[in-house]
Order: sequence, then C-alpha cells, then structure tokens
Amino acid sequence: MKDFIKISGVLLISIISSMLNISSLGAEDNESKPVGHWSLCEGFGDTANDSSSYHTNGKILGAKWAKGPLGACLEFAEPGNFVAIPSRNIFCFDEEFSISAWIYPLSINEGTIVSKDGNGHLSGYSFDISNGSLSVVIKTEKNANGRTGYSAVSPKVLKEKTWSNVAVTYSTKENKLKLFHNGEIVKEIPANGKLQFKTVWEDGIFAPLTIGANSNFPCRYSQFLGLIRDVKVYN
Repeated sequence: MKDFIKISGVLLISIISSMLNISSLGAEDNESKPVGHWSLCEGFGDTANDSSSYHTNGKILGAKWAKGPLGACLEFAEPGNFVAIPSRNIFCFDEEFSISAWIYPLSINEGTIVSKDGNGHLSGYSFDISNGSLSVVIKTEKNANGRTGYSAVSPKVLKEKTWSNVAVTYSTKENKLKLFHNGEIVKEIPANGKLQFKTVWEDGIFAPLTIGANSNFPCRYSQFLGLIRDVKVYN
C-alpha cells in the first residue's frame, strides 16, 4: 500500500478543488446538515467518529488505518473489513437523501461504499462500485412487492489506484436520482417514489448502516477493496 501516496501536484489540486465543490453537495440539495459524517481520518483506534450533531459513532471491523495524500484514511483489504454504524431512523430516508465519499479503489470490479438494509433490492439502499461504474440500488414504494430494487448505473468513470469523490442524490420533489463523479453528473434518471425499509429482519436483527461492505452480509458480499474517507450522509 505504498503506491497510493504517489500523486501529482496538478491532480492533488484538482482533488482538493473537487472536494470543496462536492463536500456540501447534499447540504445544498437537501438544505440540511449531515445526519452522519465519518471523516475516517482519526488514524488510530477502532472507532469511526461521527462529527455530525447526531454522534452515531461506528465500529471498525478488520479495516486498518493508512495514510494518503489528503491525510489518514481507512484501508479495506479483505472480506470482513467494514465499518458498522448502529441503525437509526435518521438513516431510513423517506423522500430525499444524499451520500458522498472519497474512495481509492484497488479493484473496480465490485464493492459497497455505503449500505443500509442490504443491497437495496429487498429493503433500503446501497451505493456501490460495479465494473468501473458507480451504481445505486434503492427499494421504493413503486416496487415494494418485487424482489428487485430501483437502480442506476453510471458509465465507467472509476480507475484503480485513483482518488475519486463520488456522490448520489435522490429527491422525489425534484423527481431526480443523480450520480456524481468528481463534481460532475455522470448519471441522471427520474426518482421512483418514497424509500422502503424493513426495519427488523426475520432473524430479529436491526440492519446497520455499513461502510465498505454489504450491510446484511458484510463478510460475504460486495467487499470494497481500497481506501475510503470523508463519508457524509444527508437526510
């Protein structure tokens, strides 16, 4: 994990500029402060501190601290590496939400960035990478009875061993679902109604919010491989 610190001055300026443009994206769209902000830059310990006013700290499981050009970050190197954040109603969105993060994927084949209630097909939402693209799957009221979520996939915009700022916004009021890569809209489709959640699953477990892996089966599916930092969630 030494090569990820190599970055040109021009690219670093571009990244920082993009960060300034993207960091308030959800706030501008939803006119609110984040309900969760995990900078993942502590550099020590097994707690991912939430600097939002809700202070929903996460538990770091398996992932290790690393150093990048923007400071400390969390490295997800193998299955079972993720951050588990307790389930709360503030993460069960209704008509609007935004999620943003900085990612440095070592593999762009697959990987969950942020997930709530699984992969979005039966409940909740999942913001992922898939074959070099950004993707999001959302369970909505219009497909509540089916086993397939509402999804959007961007063109292939991701590169391995390259920092990217990524985001998704969803609004039934604006009737838009948007995917962003480094401040640019890379996919836009109509919204599909209010989100649906199965708060408690059949086994009685409350599905957490997770960073780096699928929230229902984090040791099995959709493991993100690489670095993540500065995750923000807006409701």
